[in-house]
Amino acid sequence: MPSIRDEMQKLALQKEADRIARRAAGLEIVEEAPTPRQSREGLPFYRQPALAAALAGLGFVLLIVGQNWQSLTGSSVYWSEQDQQKYEQAAVAFHKAAYDPKLSDEEKKQFKQTYESENSRLESARDLRSGIGRGLFWLGVSGIAVGAAVYFLNKES
Repeated sequence: MPSIRDEMQKLALQKEADRIARRAAGLEIVEEAPTPRQSREGLPFYRQPALAAALAGLGFVLLIVGQNWQSLTGSSVYWSEQDQQKYEQAAVAFHKAAYDPKLSDEEKKQFKQTYESENSRLESARDLRSGIGRGLFWLGVSGIAVGAAVYFLNKES
């Protein structure tokens, strides 16, 4: 009894013999359809190899920009000279008030509140500046990961 392997070899040889006979007779040979690895035309956009490269490239750019965000943007974008002067004045006034025995507790409390509000504005500006950089960094990492996933999923098909 012939095995499956023998039958497959017999079919392959017969197919090749038919192809040679057609070519010798001058008949037109219809080429087989290309496999998905051979032709990417007509595929959906998420199956295009260029998408993986574009996502990974954009991810790397965002990663670099996110890491260098604080050096790329000046501090004046988040904290102006006027804000700095207000903060310094509030800090000096609070420090003087803390050691001035002539001031009442209510006045000291007012200086402290002014200083704390300016200090919270400074902290908010610092957080915003570093937060944008962190966000760009993680967005870049995500872009690289998605680009790699698209590449390897397309490679398997």
